[in-house]
Amino acid sequence: TEESAGMSDGLSPELEIDAINLEVDRKLIFRANYYIETLEFDKDYKLILTKLESIGGYAQNSYVDGTKPIEYGDRGRHAELSLRIPISKYDEFLASLEGIGNILSKSQNTDDVSAQYFDTQARIRVLKTQLERLENILEKADKLEDIITLEREITNVMYELDRFEGQKRQLDNLIDYTTVSI
Repeated sequence: TEESAGMSDGLSPELEIDAINLEVDRKLIFRANYYIETLEFDKDYKLILTKLESIGGYAQNSYVDGTKPIEYGDRGRHAELSLRIPISKYDEFLASLEGIGNILSKSQNTDDVSAQYFDTQARIRVLKTQLERLENILEKADKLEDIITLEREITNVMYELDRFEGQKRQLDNLIDYTTVSI
């Protein structure tokens, strides 16, 4: 019976594995936003970038505006940073921001993309199997019409496979490197 085979819910073995992964291995995307004011712009800006480099992160976007008027100190400048932080160093990096300038506001959010991630993995497996089967059939085909049809279908499957593999790479990047906006 299905129940004795471990499929009491009617899921295929691949989908059962993905359902188990979903419960055990959550795929989370973290984001943090900080609004900081400082009277020591150069020092604090350099401190943020030094810490970023020391933990293996990188600046995805960086924008600095304004000038440094002599009579007003550093009040005339503004920076916007979008930083990518390795998830293993996320808490450490956020803790390092606590000593910089005056934090006016901060927020953090988390997106759970587990279902999307494991669905994408399952689609990749199915498409790879389909591609392999089509290539095996093509090897045995002898009619020109069949060959053309099979090659067209192989191209379609390869296009879909590339698309899902690209989605998975993008998710992996968002999961492995969190975004901190300052």
